Amino acid sequence: MEDGLNDDMGTLVAYFQRWRLQLNIGKTVAAAFHLSTREARSELEVRVNNKRLEVQQAPNYLGVRLDRTLSFKQHLEEVKAKDVFRDPVLLSCSHSFCKACLQTWWTGKEVKECPVCKRKSSKDEPTCNLVLKNLCETFLQERDQRPPEALCSLHSEKLRLFCLDHQQPLPSGALIDQAKHLGNLSFNIWSKMKDMVSYSPLILDPNTVHPNLILSEDLTSVSEGGRQRQKPPDNPERFNYYRSVLGSEGFNSGTHSWDVQVTDSRCIFTIRSRHSSQPEGGAPEGVNLDWNRGKLSFSDPDTNTHIHTFTHTFTERMFPFIYTGGEVKILPVKVCVTVDQSM
Repeated sequence: MEDGLNDDMGTLVAYFQRWRLQLNIGKTVAAAFHLSTREARSELEVRVNNKRLEVQQAPNYLGVRLDRTLSFKQHLEEVKAKDVFRDPVLLSCSHSFCKACLQTWWTGKEVKECPVCKRKSSKDEPTCNLVLKNLCETFLQERDQRPPEALCSLHSEKLRLFCLDHQQPLPSGALIDQAKHLGNLSFNIWSKMKDMVSYSPLILDPNTVHPNLILSEDLTSVSEGGRQRQKPPDNPERFNYYRSVLGSEGFNSGTHSWDVQVTDSRCIFTIRSRHSSQPEGGAPEGVNLDWNRGKLSFSDPDTNTHIHTFTHTFTERMFPFIYTGGEVKILPVKVCVTVDQSM
């Protein structure tokens, strides 16, 4: 069977080439229709111009679902599920169909059989399925009482878009100002989202937090847990004596700054290496690290007033260090979108 299909495809390709036609390989599939289940489900390898065609067990041809025996059983099931029965009748096999659809199916057939199971009907005029008929009529009445969907007066289509400028829905086929709405689309989306997102310049490391401290879900704040002692994994880098936590990222060059909100005077925000036991610096809210120049400065971010600067020659990677008996929160920075038109 497979060899025959490949020979037929060769003949078809020659026909297309003769009449200068183009075969769309992406929309061409291979399928087998056979009374034998094994033959119908065999993995075909049909090729066109050395490209293997996709194999489908039940392809769709002109809106009709074809099954392996061409009984149209699957197609009838799909059609039945999409529509509401009209004058449903019940066959002796317990399958139900629209009366008009069944009569059309039986037209020209010597044996009046069920379109699904092929069982011969015991009656030429099937019995009305009153239960299903009542259900369908009730459903249709409720559907008719629903408010009608808004349609475009010009295109008679459902309204799928909503115009913020005009504050009214639009059909998907309506003419819109594409240059205005689609130009620089990704930039415009990002520009409008900047007020909805936040960025934290410092993420705390949960592998170092003391068991009596609690980190927020976004790892940007830490607070005293009271008597409730957490049971985290026993990592070697975890603080067990000082109620402290390190930042997840260390620095061995450059300048870095953070704004810190504290709710208790028993809080220290400073820097230290992972191997050091003594932190560098003190406690206020605005922190600036200049690693190259060996400076750690503290200031009041509200008044931009300098408080104190510690000097030290840094030789190792330094990590933000927080010691607290209350709560410390790393404040997010404002996200800005700028356009450089100097190029």
